[in-house]
Order: sequence, then structure tokens, then C-alpha cells
Amino acid sequence: MLDTKLMKKLSDGSILASRIEMYQNKGEFPDKWIIEIENDRRKEPDQCFHPSGDCFASEEELYKRLTGKENRRISASLRRVFDCGHFWHAYYQNIIVDMGYAKPENVERTYTYKHESGWTGKGTVDTIAEFPNKGTFIVDMKTMNDIEFDTGPYPPTLAKWTAQLNCYMHWTGVRQAFILAIRKGGTPGKGGLPAHDIREISIEYNQSLLDEIYGKWTRVWERIITEGSQ
Repeated sequence: MLDTKLMKKLSDGSILASRIEMYQNKGEFPDKWIIEIENDRRKEPDQCFHPSGDCFASEEELYKRLTGKENRRISASLRRVFDCGHFWHAYYQNIIVDMGYAKPENVERTYTYKHESGWTGKGTVDTIAEFPNKGTFIVDMKTMNDIEFDTGPYPPTLAKWTAQLNCYMHWTGVRQAFILAIRKGGTPGKGGLPAHDIREISIEYNQSLLDEIYGKWTRVWERIITEGSQ
């Protein structure tokens, strides 16, 4: 069962999903969608903190990654999962741009954040979109397995997404954000819903959460600097 707070997040009303539904029902599309999937070939640690994976990593894990003592490798099966996610991102980003809610330059836009303590944060914002009478939003897309989509994101999943989007809201100055959750659709939708359904999950700005994340990153960075000067 979903808790009351999460249930409210899932029923706050649709900003984008309903517009996508109407757009696709109308059926007036460009001749083709152009979808590109980039392969991440980065081998050396870039010594940046990444909100997508570093908000809840332990200080020891972060230290090892930033100093090159532990390299993250992507297995073949996980790469397929990532590539599938990249496809869905590009598919809906094309639609959002064609609907006129986002400019091409505000899709997959990389931001670099310099903290006063010396560390650098880096991340790519999926989409910054503007909706009439609603304002500007960060729209982050997440593919979900069918079970988790139907029951709602697990608490650790929602916590990870909340932390990531809070970093992006801080770095961009855009204080409104939501997840466009995308059901992967390997099974029929619950209650007759579409196999590839979408829904929105609103994310609130939380300065105390940012202070906690930034504090951890600062401690890790200070350890790296201290050991490097010895």
C-alpha cells in the first residue's frame, strides 16, 4: 500500500502527461523522430560529484571513486537497461519540444556547480519546460519496472530521485520539478491501463536535504585535498 504522502504526490494532477495524451491522440506528428543514444566511454574519474548516483553513496564509496581507487564498470545487461532508458528519454523529449513546451537547448543540458568548499558537482538535466499558467519546471524522466510503476516508487527510489532533483533545482534556480515516470511495459497495465503508461510525481525543494548532501561531499573533498597535500 502507498503511504498517504506518496499517494498525494501521485494524484496532484497532471501538468504534462495529459498534454502528451492529447497530443498523441491528435496524431499530427513530424515525419520521424530522431533519437540518438550516446555511449559513455569515460574511463578516468572526473572528480565531480554527480547527483544521479552520489547523493546517497557512502563517504568511503565516494572517496574511492573520486581518487580512482574504485572504477565503476557497467555490465552488458545494465548497459541495455540504460540504453532503453535513453530511448524513452529521447522519445518524450522530442514530443515535448514539438509541443512547444521546451526549447531544444533546454534538453539534456549539462550543468556544473562550483561549491565554496572547492568541490564540483556535475549533472545533466533532462528537460526544462515551461507550461502556460503553471510556470517553469524541471522535468526528469525515469523508466520504471511494471510492478514499481503500478504500486508506486519504493521509498529508496523516491528518496534518490528527490535528492537528485533538489540538486538540479538549486543549480538551475528552477524551484519546481516533477518526475515523468515511464512504465517499461513488459506486462499489461494494471486495471486496463496502457502497457507503456506515464505518470507524474512532484518533487519539492528541500534545503535541509541539500545541506546534508553538500556536507557529505565537502567532507569527502576535504579528505582528498588533505591527503593529496601530505
